[in-house]
Amino acid sequence: MRGCLTLFLFLVLAAACGYSIWQIRLLRQDVDQLQAHMLVGERVSRESMLKHAQAALRALGRGELEVAEEELDRVAELIEETRTLAADERDRLTRRLAAVRKAITDGSATAVDFLQDLIQDLSHLRGGESSEAGGETSSEP
Repeated sequence: MRGCLTLFLFLVLAAACGYSIWQIRLLRQDVDQLQAHMLVGERVSRESMLKHAQAALRALGRGELEVAEEELDRVAELIEETRTLAADERDRLTRRLAAVRKAITDGSATAVDFLQDLIQDLSHLRGGESSEAGGETSSEP
């Protein structure tokens, strides 16, 4: 009798362990899918930031300061929405964006340099691809 009870308890324990292992595997698959979706969303967000920054650079080159500021506002919104960037990366991009805005407001000729630095940083975050803006870059403001 004792042997049957022990065998029964062992089978119940083995079934519970098997069920737990199966649930863990399902959970791991769900986590992998979520991470894949986050990476795709992060890449799209970075590309969008880069496009808006380049549009701001083109508008600044044409002397359209209001359009450039609107594009920079869009970049700022995207930076704030990006939860996947490390905090220090977000802070650095935010500081660069503030420097560009200040240079535009002051009518400084360095606004283009600051904006090119921002574009270079966004290009680096996107995967190290070179930016379409080109040109020399200045040190971080």
